[in-house]
Amino acid sequence: MQETFGRAIQRYIQKPDKKQLLLCLLDWMTGQGYSVDSSSRNLLLKNAQLFGQKQLIAEILSKQQAASRITNKLID
Repeated sequence: MQETFGRAIQRYIQKPDKKQLLLCLLDWMTGQGYSVDSSSRNLLLKNAQLFGQKQLIAEILSKQQAASRITNKLID
């Protein structure tokens, strides 16, 4: 999943007209318990201004990271 998502991010960064699809994918991932890997996260944050949604992307990624921490603690 992570590898596929990383490729999607790279593709959508080149096509900012796909920003809504990317935001939907990020929301879906959060709801399903998935989170982006650190390299994808950094790429998204670095290029978030291209989508005009920097704050929204940062908030979604923050929710993913918090959910991931909780899941990891429950597993340990």
